[in-house]
Order: sequence, then C-alpha cells, then structure tokens
Amino acid sequence: MFKFLGHRNFILPLALVLGFTCPQLAQWTKSLTVPALAVVMTISIAQIPTRQILKWQSFLRPLAIGILFNYLFLGSLFLILNKWFIFQDPIRIGMILVALAPPGVAVIPFTSILSGNSILSLFATFGAYLSSIFIMPGLILLLTGAKVFPMSKLILVLIVLIILPIAFSRLLLLKDFYKSIIPWKGTVINWGFFVVIFTVIGLNQKSLFRTTEYLN
Repeated sequence: MFKFLGHRNFILPLALVLGFTCPQLAQWTKSLTVPALAVVMTISIAQIPTRQILKWQSFLRPLAIGILFNYLFLGSLFLILNKWFIFQDPIRIGMILVALAPPGVAVIPFTSILSGNSILSLFATFGAYLSSIFIMPGLILLLTGAKVFPMSKLILVLIVLIILPIAFSRLLLLKDFYKSIIPWKGTVINWGFFVVIFTVIGLNQKSLFRTTEYLN
C-alpha cells in the first residue's frame, strides 16, 4: 500500500516541492547532506566485488576516462563557451569553477540505479577527483585571480565521499550482510537524494526566484 513512499518518482518531486515551499527547513538538513551522500555512495558500490576493486590493472582505463572526459572534453567546452558568451565577472568566475571542478559523486549511485558499469563509474570519478587536487588549484588561481584555494576541502570530499564509502562498503560484504539490505537499497538511495536535493533547493530558494542584476 505504501510502496510509493520508496519510489523515486514520488521522492524526488517531493524534494523539489518542499525545497521551494518550505525552504526554512533546509537549515536543519544542511548538516546531513554529506552523511546522506556518503551512505548512498556506500550502498551503491557495495555490489562491486572486492577482488575487482583490488585489481589494479583495471584502474588505469577508468582513471584515464574520468580525467579525459571531465577536464579535456567537458571542462574545455565550458571554458570555451564561457569565453564566447559570458561577460559579467561573477558569472564568468562561476563558470570557470564549474569547468574545473570534479564531477558530482551522484554519478556513481545513478550508475547503480540504471544498472550501468559501476566499477568504471567509481574509478573514473575517483580519477577525476584525484587529478583535480593537482589541476584545479593552479588553474583557478590563474584564471580567476584568486589568492588562495581551499585545498583541504577538496581532499576532505575525496576522503569522505569516495575513499571511506569504498572501505565501509567492504564491511557490508562481511557475512553477506549486504544481502539483507538489498530490498531496501533503492529506498535508501532515493531518500538520501531527497535530503541532498531538498537542502540544495531550500538553501538557494530565494536565489532561484530572484532575477539578479547580472542577468538584466
């Protein structure tokens, strides 16, 4: 009767609606976004066999793909479009940050939901994050004129949202504990995304509705 409560076609639109109508509640959930993403990541990659993760020969291709697509293709495209079409400094700098940032870790849970290649998604994302530690600071300082870069936050995201979920996902495989949560996997992932989407929209609700001076 209440199966719809675990379905993403109910949960994700609910996050959108509540984010716009009850934005004040996002102040209570903003501290839960990173833990929610970490849980989603852990459950999403628990299905990957440990022997496959430890097979270092399989790392190189996904790592290269992640770096290639995130920076050479997508990042370059953003920078070119930014150069041609964006002329206001705040928006231009924002586009540069988007171009040089690593991909969102939500790529991995969505790969799992859509029955994609999880090992490729995991290590391509890891490769993009790892390379961003070396690529992102220098280019941001060069292209935006910034004087400092919060390197510690980037490393923290890499540890909390990729490395630790990999470690904890191995614990779920002990004594086949993962099998007991398989029936709840989709529901946990969907509600984890609910927390993230609701919080992001709630915290930025005013900005989403307001026409800024840069877009006049």
